[in-house]
Amino acid sequence: MVIEVRTHHDIIAALKGVQVDFELLNGITQEQAKKILNVLNENIIGLSVTTISDDKTDAAAG
Repeated sequence: MVIEVRTHHDIIAALKGVQVDFELLNGITQEQAKKILNVLNENIIGLSVTTISDDKTDAAAG
């Protein structure tokens, strides 16, 4: 089972079409997955994303 997260609006060009997937352990029921999703929804206030080009820029600058 997988929980899939997408941006609500594609207003950030670099994140347009990006989705984040959380692959859950085998045996997780749909009800358990819904509980996990509710916990994520109530407690996560942000997401940090690093692109490969950001890593290369940081390495070149450092």
